Amino acid sequence: MNKIFLCILLFGFSDFYSQTDSSKNIEPMFKNEYLNKVLYYNENSRSHLFYFSYAYGYAPKNKTFAMGGTQYSIGLNISRIFTDKFFLGITYSFDGSISKLFRQNLSNEFVSDFNDNFNDNQLDNIEDSANASTLFGGINKEENYTIDGNGFNLFGVTISPFPDRFGGLAFSMLYGKATYIFHGYQNIIPNSNSNLQALNQKLIRMEFTCKPYFIFKKGKLAPFDYDLKNIYKLITFSLYVEKTSFDDAEFGGNSIGKFVNQPFIDEYSSDYRFGFKLGLGLY
Repeated sequence: MNKIFLCILLFGFSDFYSQTDSSKNIEPMFKNEYLNKVLYYNENSRSHLFYFSYAYGYAPKNKTFAMGGTQYSIGLNISRIFTDKFFLGITYSFDGSISKLFRQNLSNEFVSDFNDNFNDNQLDNIEDSANASTLFGGINKEENYTIDGNGFNLFGVTISPFPDRFGGLAFSMLYGKATYIFHGYQNIIPNSNSNLQALNQKLIRMEFTCKPYFIFKKGKLAPFDYDLKNIYKLITFSLYVEKTSFDDAEFGGNSIGKFVNQPFIDEYSSDYRFGFKLGLGLY
């Protein structure tokens, strides 16, 4: 998945856009002048029609769960319909890691609060018991229970008033769902088809991105010339803040309230965390 997306980022739309200092032009495909202006490079263009980002995200130690690993974003610059001077786009961001590249590091306070409020008295079948054991074992790092992998699916908007200058500063506001993968379900039900269960939470993210190359030099948008020595112009750095909540969290298809008492949910109804990303971007 990572290699496929990286290839798309670098070459998929290379016939249309890049951020080099080349002044070459592309022979228009359409007879309609307006379509050519929206889809193709011209010497005055300062934004792209499409938005791509491929990055590795890292979140320092948080009180509860955190996002990390390979992260992707794709988007469409709807402002190109009427101008090519800035970027205002619809964005879809997702985490493709679901792997062991990023491990959770839950605080002792969070684990203690969870244990104090863990409630398995409402469990009346083997499936619920397996879910409860997987949740408890993962959070407490018991043998044969782990939390490996995380993911998210977020939709929102991205705005960059000066994509080709002043660092190409961009702001994104995203909303969706975060997922954390727990292993160990088959410890209780050996014949289960899966050893995984997921903890799902609502996620809101605000993200600030810049392109370091454009901090020091005003760039020019031009067709890609297949010269990888210019790839440093696509490097991006992002800082983000996220908010999650246990109010509507689910585990194994059940409300988290089935496994923990209400005081725990109230205590972690709003959890904020910070992180950063480093990667490649095109906008």
